[in-house]
Amino acid sequence: MYVFHRLIYKCCQNNQLTILLDRMLSHYLRFWLSLPQPIDKDDFFLETKEILTAIEQKEEVRLRAASIKHIKASLDVILGFGRS
Repeated sequence: MYVFHRLIYKCCQNNQLTILLDRMLSHYLRFWLSLPQPIDKDDFFLETKEILTAIEQKEEVRLRAASIKHIKASLDVILGFGRS
């Protein structure tokens, strides 16, 4: 998970943004990893795969939608509203 996010950040070729996003991800992961939760390996990477597919196919609208869905789902888990 961490490597995927860092790769996306580096592709933007903005060093300051990469550092900022990397720090934000580190803080986020501290909360996410502290939650007792089962991880369904078949479901866990669905959002990541959708993001990668949108990037490969150069579909900006699909990429934006998949990214927003991924962020909202992650926050819902941390806040106790969603799936793990």
